Amino acid sequence: STGTPFSVYHDLNKKNRNSADTIFFGKLAGFEIGNQLNYLKIWTVVNKKRRLKALAENIEAIDVTELSDKYIEDLVRRLNTNRKKSFLGYASALESIAIYMNKCMPDLVLKNVSSIIAMSEGISENAKALIKKHFGVFPVSRYSNVENGILAQQMQNGDNEFIVNWASYNVEILAFNSDNTVEFGQPGRIVVTDYFNFAM
Repeated sequence: STGTPFSVYHDLNKKNRNSADTIFFGKLAGFEIGNQLNYLKIWTVVNKKRRLKALAENIEAIDVTELSDKYIEDLVRRLNTNRKKSFLGYASALESIAIYMNKCMPDLVLKNVSSIIAMSEGISENAKALIKKHFGVFPVSRYSNVENGILAQQMQNGDNEFIVNWASYNVEILAFNSDNTVEFGQPGRIVVTDYFNFAM
């Protein structure tokens, strides 16, 4: 996100588009609707789902502020079932779980993990390898924000390249002091044009 608090309105068409993008990019990462989604983030009274809604959506809310060794041990034992599962969360939280498993459960690979999507932070090559070892699948990084939605995501093959969501956005890398496109490999401003948010 921009780091600057402001409101962006979404019309119904945009909300539906975001749902479609989420389903499409989730599928690219190995997620299937109906999988148990273990969602690792900071959960507060503002964003926490009600128990019935979480149950209906098959979401396990995992608060990353609670990731002590004891919490991780209990979490891993609880999740290591034959039930098909996916993970969505901060890269650092996923890495913390993998580091604990590597130290205390070095031979354990969680059963039936179909996808791991890391958000909000970059994921190092070491973390990627450790997560693959203990979760059984490569994690993918997702680049998104609240204002727009999913802008780009990696594939599940361990590659570092991102697939840009060209169907919903025009994404440009422009110079810091002008609206000129920068040369390939040069830093610049990421400028996103949303094709579908007519409310704005």
